[in-house]
Amino acid sequence: MIDSRQNPRFQQVRRLKQRKYRQQQKELLAEGPLPIKEGLAQKWELQQLVFCREMLSPGAEELLSKELPLLEISPALMRLLTDTETPQGVVGVFQWPEIGLDNLTGDMVLVIDGLQDPGNMGTLLRTAAALNLPAVLSLKGSVDITSPKVVRASMGGVFQVPWVQNIAPAEAAAWLTGRGIKTVAMVPRQGVPFHEFDYSGNVAVVVGNEAAGISAEIADICQEGVTIPMPGNTQSLNAAVAVALVLYHAAIARKAL
Repeated sequence: MIDSRQNPRFQQVRRLKQRKYRQQQKELLAEGPLPIKEGLAQKWELQQLVFCREMLSPGAEELLSKELPLLEISPALMRLLTDTETPQGVVGVFQWPEIGLDNLTGDMVLVIDGLQDPGNMGTLLRTAAALNLPAVLSLKGSVDITSPKVVRASMGGVFQVPWVQNIAPAEAAAWLTGRGIKTVAMVPRQGVPFHEFDYSGNVAVVVGNEAAGISAEIADICQEGVTIPMPGNTQSLNAAVAVALVLYHAAIARKAL
């Protein structure tokens, strides 16, 4: 068991809490037995299973019985590795698959343009997974999908949905127009009511930055904007809630549910 924070193997894992190391290694951290099991089910490559025997949560013990690369650490080190108040005692180090824009297919795309909140990003991935969306594009300036907070909030969704990130708006715009995808922006006011929009054909739904909206390059290719009517006094909905409403209505309209 490793109990020193200076241990090279532990340091290598702990560095993955920083975005630059995740990008270099193409690895992310998934805490808890449920996300780890989902990553394994989706055939992501598990580089290492880091665990603390004294902290193991229900369902984690069976992971230790599998033929997985194990690294046992002390409770103090597990607390350094995780951000939760009550660590679940097990963290998976996964290498994410190399996916580029040219690998994405499908007729319903979610485009995330400048979203900053990790909880919202994770919830969007969770929603996309629930609807079996074929593609998620996250543009430059958005929160890192591989952030431990995003991974945790996605509840396994990060493993289930094909996604690409750090895409320049101009590159995303060229990809969308080149494939004849009808692009619709979510706007707070003066758009087509979301339940009246025509979602047939190849469609991309764009959600922008919580304060600044969407980038100019994406706005230029949006054929329409959709708005969620709010007869009450609320100025706007949480971004993840708003996107879920639109995507679920689109799925119903497309007879995908």
